[in-house]
Amino acid sequence: MINLISILRAACAACVAILIASCSSSVTPEPTARYAWAVGAVDSSGYGTIVMTSDGGATWTRQGVGAAALQGIKLVDVKAIDSRNVWAVGTEGRIVRTTDGGATWNAVSTPLTTPVGLESIDIVNGTHIYVTGDEGTVLRSTNAGSTWSLCDTTGFRGAMVQGVHAITPDRVMICGGRTVEGDYAYGFSRITTNGGVTWDSIAFPNNYNRHALIGAYHYGSTLIFYGTTNRYIVSTDNGATWRPDSTNFSGNTSGGADINHLIMLGQNTWWASLDMGHLIRTENAGATWINPAAGLGSAFMLGIDAFDNNTAIAVGETTNFPRVGPLARTTDGGRSWTKVYTSGNALFHVSCVR
Repeated sequence: MINLISILRAACAACVAILIASCSSSVTPEPTARYAWAVGAVDSSGYGTIVMTSDGGATWTRQGVGAAALQGIKLVDVKAIDSRNVWAVGTEGRIVRTTDGGATWNAVSTPLTTPVGLESIDIVNGTHIYVTGDEGTVLRSTNAGSTWSLCDTTGFRGAMVQGVHAITPDRVMICGGRTVEGDYAYGFSRITTNGGVTWDSIAFPNNYNRHALIGAYHYGSTLIFYGTTNRYIVSTDNGATWRPDSTNFSGNTSGGADINHLIMLGQNTWWASLDMGHLIRTENAGATWINPAAGLGSAFMLGIDAFDNNTAIAVGETTNFPRVGPLARTTDGGRSWTKVYTSGNALFHVSCVR
């Protein structure tokens, strides 16, 4: 009797195990949602371009058509906080946001009295927001956009403040170009440690400030400003000293490709998007760069962001008319890129939720 009971128990256990295995193999795991937004120029709909992905960039959906806040507005930069809260800035001094993942987009009230073009946005902790733009414009909010203040920009009034990057809620890097003979041909950079009450200029070696700057970024104690014709300048000691450097990629008639956007995923791991279709990556803090053939021709690649070390999105605009916006994706760490979407107009920046 004891042996028979043992046999029956073993048989039942085996049946249960087979049933569990069968059920498990028949259930397909739900894909992990990975959100990103890209923004760009006004397209044939008459509205600024916003596209969104929830599957890591494999497919994209147009948003914002019909939203009054986006009518006739070129959107230049975007910052996604999470899957529901996203901010964008653009022409006519316009700041827009969504709190429902892009189902609705609304304009945000600011103290701007003239419709200057806004160029860049960065957000810390979801609450401290910095927006920069033309005519030396720097806007700040400390309460998630409920109220705004204009920072004092006496030392660079009139400049195009093209890039902003917040290291902490109060320590912020900005940069751009100052007018020389009718063009923003001479660069400038500033850092504040008190939320924009005052700004400190930086004396770069080799007079590197003579080159117009486009943006800034940091990771840990490494700070970087980047800009025109392959040039960037990096500090590995939190800004105490700076080292001028450059990439070496062919550009347009000016001789070198502009570094239009650069992000850092680690002290040594940087990604960048450049003119002439270059999408590059370094694993050793710029000593060498991976530059695969991205298949994007001579497009100006204007924005790049990454979900992780393997998956990234890049956007831009073609050099030929009509200007359309290629959107490319890599899932193998930048070794190869695939164009997964083409916007009807230029795309300027992309922001991944990570």
